[in-house]
This record gives sequence, C-alpha cells and structure tokens, in this order.
Amino acid sequence: MSLEYKIVNVVATCDLGVRINLANYARTNVASVQYNPDVFRAAITRLKDPSSTILVFHTGRLVITGAKTCDTARSQADRMKRLLKIRKAPMSFKVQNIVTTASCHKSINLVALYAQIVTHAQDKIKSVTYEVEIFSGLQIKLNQGCIIVFSSGKIIVTGFTSRSLINECYDEISSFLTQYGSSFIRASSIGI
Repeated sequence: MSLEYKIVNVVATCDLGVRINLANYARTNVASVQYNPDVFRAAITRLKDPSSTILVFHTGRLVITGAKTCDTARSQADRMKRLLKIRKAPMSFKVQNIVTTASCHKSINLVALYAQIVTHAQDKIKSVTYEVEIFSGLQIKLNQGCIIVFSSGKIIVTGFTSRSLINECYDEISSFLTQYGSSFIRASSIGI
C-alpha cells in the first residue's frame, strides 16, 4: 500500500545576528505585526502570499511557522530580513520540524494495530501509546519523529527535519501496512 503525503507545516529558525527594536518594528508595520511585550516577548508577524507566521525576537532570532515547503520557509526568512531592513546575510537558518499528513483511505482498528506494532515492530520504535481516554490517536515514537494514526485512516508524521527522512518513514509505514494491514485495516471506510 503506497501512501501519498502532504506537507502541512514547516517550522524553521533563523538568527539574523543583530538586535531588533521590536517597538519600532511594530509601529512601522502595524498592518502585519502584533506586539505586546506584557503578553509575549516576540513580535508576531503574519505574512501573506505565501502565508506564514514569524515570531521576531529582540535578539534577532526568528521562528518561522506555517510554510508548506523548506524553500518557502527560507524565502520567508529572507523576506523578513528585507522587512527589517537588515543588509547582512542571516547567520543561520535551520529547519526544526516538518509536519505531514496522509491517509490510507480505510478505517483502522487501532487496538489491533497496537497489537501488531508491539508484536512485529518493537525493535524499530521507542514506544507506542494508545489511550483513547486521553487522546484519540495511536502514537508511535521513533528515535527522531513521531507517527500518529487515527481510526479514520489519517496519519500524521512529525518531528523530522528533511524530506528524505520523511520518505523513509512513509516507506516503512507503507511496508508495515502491506505486510500486516489485513489484521487491522477495515474493509469499509467507516470509523470506530
């Protein structure tokens, strides 16, 4: 079973290497910047086309969220550099997290999936948790990253920092679904 995933969020950080006067920055960009230092120490900048949110700290550090690709996150860092009128290149840029979603388009018996993971994949994971009273998804913690599976067949993969690691993760998920899926994938697409 092959899974097609979609990137829904890229989180990246950037250090511009200069201090920023956030009060002046917020005053000159009222339409797109929210700044209240009594509530939160960063200026919140909402950019459009493409849409993303950037937290700007007085230290010159940025946290970029909402980008759909790593390249978009980097271009948003460059866009912020221009908006802040900083001429030098960013000192650092690092993707911290990529969140993806996929669907197997079938409902899944999470109790049976849990049993299959414990039986056949314990050596490949750090832990697996399914406590429906606390959270409706089955959580699989890996050395790097986390997989969340819902009874609807929706799968979320988070905690990875590169497409190649995400591709490897989805290849493993697809292989596991192909090999053991008959014991936990339901014939109908009706959820639990």
